[in-house]
Amino acid sequence: MISDGIKEKALDLANEIMKSEEYIEMKAKEEIFANDTEAQALVEDFKRKQEEFMQRRMTGEMDQDLMDELTRIQNELNGLESLKNFANSYTEFARTLGEVVDVIGREIKFDFREIYRSCSC
Repeated sequence: MISDGIKEKALDLANEIMKSEEYIEMKAKEEIFANDTEAQALVEDFKRKQEEFMQRRMTGEMDQDLMDELTRIQNELNGLESLKNFANSYTEFARTLGEVVDVIGREIKFDFREIYRSCSC
């Protein structure tokens, strides 16, 4: 369990991050994507077909038509402006968080990324 002081500072940092341009931009793009009915219908269709594909694959059945349909839907999703914008802003926000982790790691002389490089999980 972390100390109250560290928890308070972590909450302060979270609040500062939520004021950042990258976070605000990402949340705005996320909302646009969430409200894009065409995109959401495609996402749901993709999830259903992906689940069906995985079930068939587990039974040893290979359905090329279903695979082609998944590819078609994925290509359609990739062409949607709302998804591209959200994905780009999400990537930029993740990069910002990575920089925050790097600053903390340098200050406390701890390489957080080493955990992932050496992990065999």
